[in-house]
Amino acid sequence: MTEAQVQAEIYDPLLDQEKAVGEQKHPVVNPHKKKASWLRTILWMLSMVLLVNVIMAVIAYILHCYRII
Repeated sequence: MTEAQVQAEIYDPLLDQEKAVGEQKHPVVNPHKKKASWLRTILWMLSMVLLVNVIMAVIAYILHCYRII
């Protein structure tokens, strides 16, 4: 038997798996990512400021009720 025939008879599952992974196509990804508009960015920033203010108000109310401050 030639060396090529011996290698063809030897089954290597890891090699097959590597070949299968290498042949897979990546899922279709949108190449043009939508840029966030300035309005959207500003609205997001304002919503985060309001969220922090609400959290601070709740903390201040709890501390005031328990006379810690």
